[in-house]
Amino acid sequence: MTIRKKLWIAGGIAALVLAVGGYKGYSFWLDARYWEAKMGHGEGKLKPGDEAPDFELQYKKSQETVRLSSFRGDRPVALIFGSYT
Repeated sequence: MTIRKKLWIAGGIAALVLAVGGYKGYSFWLDARYWEAKMGHGEGKLKPGDEAPDFELQYKKSQETVRLSSFRGDRPVALIFGSYT
């Protein structure tokens, strides 16, 4: 068997392993039970009128951060979660 054929076979096996592993990993991350256990989400923790929990996020193109609480009493904040890709 030539080296070229061995490389094609090895590449095919690697692609298959990555595809199966990627799918399994992706389905694991989408599992709602995993996220509920990890993040502690559930019904009944926040009620209408409660203050939103504070959090901090880093700007995409710098090391600066912004906290949700920095907007409290200043202006309304809308949090939109979703994928725009």
